[in-house]
Amino acid sequence: MTDYLIILAGYALLGAGIKYIDEAYDEHVFSKKIANVVAVLCIFIMGYLMLTDAPSMMIFLGMIIALILAKKIDNPAFYMGSAGVIPIPLIFNTSLNIELLPFLALMLTGIMDEKGNDMADAKKIKGVIRKFFKYRCAMKVGVLGLCVSGIFGFIYFIAFLMFDLMYYAVRVYSRNVAATRVPLARYVASLIKF
Repeated sequence: MTDYLIILAGYALLGAGIKYIDEAYDEHVFSKKIANVVAVLCIFIMGYLMLTDAPSMMIFLGMIIALILAKKIDNPAFYMGSAGVIPIPLIFNTSLNIELLPFLALMLTGIMDEKGNDMADAKKIKGVIRKFFKYRCAMKVGVLGLCVSGIFGFIYFIAFLMFDLMYYAVRVYSRNVAATRVPLARYVASLIKF
């Protein structure tokens, strides 16, 4: 099993990297060239986690297949990332076992998140349900359920929260800071001032 700190750091970096790519292509805030480099780095990080850790393989494959089925792979960096990650288990003939029911649960909750998020953005749903899908909570609940049932260790729920925390941190930076061209170093320094 991969060291817990590597799992936490890997998920956090992937959350930040994936949102960076998203913001570069969808919102045109960041450089697309850098986003392509970030995509390659994400392939290596995700690939390493998938090859060394069975729960991570199920989580990331479930997430990617859900994104493909929901038609959310929509830019060159994401095409490259998906094409680079999906064959990893086949190419390296990994001995890690993918348990069918947890994998299907992750894939289905991932699809629910993407479809629900679209409905939340279009304001087709309201109240608590809208917030639930706005922040893509179905897969979080799925991972938590797998942890509570003992299939995954609780480190994966914490790691998944780290992924989301960094994903939304990049989103906040993109929306509130990058648009005003405040350098990242100055922004980070402003957060840690007391």
